[in-house]
Amino acid sequence: MTVKLIVGYLRLMQRVMNHYELTWEKLSVQDVLVRAFQQSLHDDQRHEFDADQYTQIMQAMQVHFERPIGLVMAEHLALQDIGLMGYLASTSIDLKQAFELFQKYYSLLYKMTNIEDMTVFDDRECFSIQWHGGFEAWQVFYELNIAILFRYIQLIVRKEELIPPEKIALGYQPQFALHHYEQFFETKVDIHPEYYLITVPKSNLEIKSTASDQALNEMLSIQAQQSIEQNSQNLSAKQFRHKVVTLMEQSLQQDQQPIQAFVAEKMFCSERTLQRQLLQFDLHFQTLLDEFRFERAKSLLITGKHLSEIAQQLGYSDQSAFGRAFKRWSDMTPKQFIQSKRS
Repeated sequence: MTVKLIVGYLRLMQRVMNHYELTWEKLSVQDVLVRAFQQSLHDDQRHEFDADQYTQIMQAMQVHFERPIGLVMAEHLALQDIGLMGYLASTSIDLKQAFELFQKYYSLLYKMTNIEDMTVFDDRECFSIQWHGGFEAWQVFYELNIAILFRYIQLIVRKEELIPPEKIALGYQPQFALHHYEQFFETKVDIHPEYYLITVPKSNLEIKSTASDQALNEMLSIQAQQSIEQNSQNLSAKQFRHKVVTLMEQSLQQDQQPIQAFVAEKMFCSERTLQRQLLQFDLHFQTLLDEFRFERAKSLLITGKHLSEIAQQLGYSDQSAFGRAFKRWSDMTPKQFIQSKRS
């Protein structure tokens, strides 16, 4: 898994290192990592520093602190560290608009070849943002990101107007006691396997931004949309295919709307535009979906799951529809496939 970071992440890390007088010699990281960091730090136009490398440096920094390094770094966050997202947030009318823009453009924090699974829940009293953290080795990086989102909120409005979050959830058991996190987030912290969550009272969304500028915000929104579109155009066929298939998987997990409509929405385009983009790479949506379903079906059949459960997970109306599709893909029924594996 490869995720490239915007240069703001590097500037934040450099600021923290300078503040605490941490030199590269003290961190004892590999020279190749130092060179890659410094090269990326001085190149505003490229997203070339890998999140895995960033995590390695965070882990080296952690040795010098008695608190979670992600929290320490987030305390030094400036809105410009999160690039265009920071400027969009600061010029928003209120937190509601800031969250809407964050939800729409958060992928600009990373290179667009990578999909971050983020879900927003909006009920009568609370507003929640949840995302998947499926790579345990990146635990400190995930903790940094949820801490950044919390500071993001505090930097947009007057801190004294905010009601503390209703809930914070971490995806893995942290190496530090939970009271460090509860003190930082000002609320109770739970552990939720592989998912990170922040829930704030709905009333917080009405708090006005301290630097609202709608004319500038609209101009920045146009720029953000253009960046999204440009990054999408720069994808290779392999990267574009991976992006579409990843979104297909997310759609099947959520089961909220037609798969193609979901993928198009997450790629900020119409279904017709999505089909046109696929054709540019000589790809077809239904073919990709069939290939994904076939590979997933084989994996699930081997585990012994019931056919009706597999059909539901793959988005089929019933077991019979799944059986017909599997026969079309493999010239054998699901039961025949299972028997062939057993033999």
